[in-house]
Amino acid sequence: MRNLIFAIVFVSPPWLKKIMLRMFCKAKIHPRAKIAWLAAVVARRIEIGEYSEIKSFTMINCGEDIKIGKYTDISYFCLIYGSGSLIIGDHSYIAPQCHINTEENVRIGNVTAIGPRCMIFTHNAFLPYTEGYFIKYAPVNIGSYVWIGSGAFINPGITVGDNVFVVSMSIIKNNIPAGEVVEGLPAERINNTENIRRVMTPERVDAVAVQMLERFGESVLLREMDIPLKKEQDNLFSLSYRNRKYLLGCISSSGVTPVFDFKKRLIILVNRQNWVRAPEFKRAMVFNLVNMMVDESPDQIFRELCGFLRRYYGLKFEYSI
Repeated sequence: MRNLIFAIVFVSPPWLKKIMLRMFCKAKIHPRAKIAWLAAVVARRIEIGEYSEIKSFTMINCGEDIKIGKYTDISYFCLIYGSGSLIIGDHSYIAPQCHINTEENVRIGNVTAIGPRCMIFTHNAFLPYTEGYFIKYAPVNIGSYVWIGSGAFINPGITVGDNVFVVSMSIIKNNIPAGEVVEGLPAERINNTENIRRVMTPERVDAVAVQMLERFGESVLLREMDIPLKKEQDNLFSLSYRNRKYLLGCISSSGVTPVFDFKKRLIILVNRQNWVRAPEFKRAMVFNLVNMMVDESPDQIFRELCGFLRRYYGLKFEYSI
């Protein structure tokens, strides 16, 4: 029966998937969560939080629970299956073409990324157990603020602590304590995570905000959309799109606020403590880098920047609604 439901959900339109899962899988799916065309998720019980998304050509078929927090994405062409549970926290990401076996439970924390083509197994066997060959069933637990690089392999029974970075193509055969950078076949400690982080002062965040806008202009606006981004001031840029004039700017941690032309569409990165939106900014589209809140808008330039900051700079915004 479960396989039949899975097949029907896979080919159903997104709105019908939610109805079927509520009927047959006791699903609690937030209205703002998305399950794309040609994707399926089936389990005994399902919970999917707000703004989480399961992309096309991904198949998730678990025997027990599937619990996915808010703002978590499971990307294209992922295969997740087994008789156990899949539990994922908030703001996490499963990249394309990942393979996750859930014969035993797999738990992934908050703000954790599993890179492309990673493999996680909770069961390993092929040669006959009755002839003396080895077999292992064991859950996998991955903490919060973990980055598993592309192509890594995680064996059954592994626990990965919080704040860990696993270098691409590593094989994890032993537990990894919190706060380590590991690499190799098998993976071994090569550094502490804190050693590779910069101390971010407000002034550094100011500089980073401008840098991200410049990179957005080069990588997305110019290369993908053929839209030039013109620098007006040190922290203010302009562009034209579909006969609309835009200003992209930064309100830094201190100093004078740039002079904005409120007749144009404003997209602003704010890095100022206790910043209060003045009436003239009512229609501006704002990214608040202090509390990591962002407006929700259908504007395409805004949405492109929002996706760019999330994908390529790892910023974990939540919508201020």
